[in-house]
Amino acid sequence: MGVYALHRADIAVVLTDMMMPFMGGAALIAALIRLDPSIRIIAASGLSTNNDVTNAGVRYFLAKPYTADALLSVLKTALEQPAAQPSGGGGLV
Repeated sequence: MGVYALHRADIAVVLTDMMMPFMGGAALIAALIRLDPSIRIIAASGLSTNNDVTNAGVRYFLAKPYTADALLSVLKTALEQPAAQPSGGGGLV
């Protein structure tokens, strides 16, 4: 979170896991979106459902375990799409 705040102009995409110690993925995503509503976030989870990701406003999801090709594909998609609109909207890719 602090790294993004300091270097947001240099960061095109944030890749985060949904299950982390101290601050969960949903809490991190909410904080990042408050800081920058147009941020591109890719969320990864080993859980079979992505409801937390969709509810958090994330447009890009990677199911774990994922391959390097899957990661590169979702990165390419995220970078080619326009940044999220501050209103939130949009579906999961």
